[in-house]
Amino acid sequence: MCVDKIDKNSLAGKAGAKMSMKLKVCPESGFLRVDAVGEFSIAEAERTFLEMLEAVARHKVRKVLFDGRGLAGEPETMERFLYGEFVAPAFAEVRRSRDAVPLNAIRICS
Repeated sequence: MCVDKIDKNSLAGKAGAKMSMKLKVCPESGFLRVDAVGEFSIAEAERTFLEMLEAVARHKVRKVLFDGRGLAGEPETMERFLYGEFVAPAFAEVRRSRDAVPLNAIRICS
C-alpha cells in the first residue's frame, strides 16, 4: 500500500510550509520506492527528506529507491551544497537513534 499523505504529527508535517513537493512512499519487498513530484525548492527537499527518513524507520527497511523524475526545476550549485549540509546531520541523527533500523546500507538513487 502506497502512502502519499503526510501525517500532521510527523516531523515533516510539523514544518507547516506550503507543500510544492510531494512524495508517494510504497513499501516493497526489502525496500521503499519513493516517487517525488512537484516543484523543487531547498525547503521542500529538506522537508521531504525528513518524511522519507520517517518512512524508512516506520517500515524498517535499509534500502530506498528514490525517483525524482517528477520534479520540476534545477537546483543551483549552492542549493545542492546546502541540501547536503542538511542531509548529513539528519541522516546521522537517525543512525544514532536507538529505535532506528541500521541504515548503513541505504542508497538513494535519482
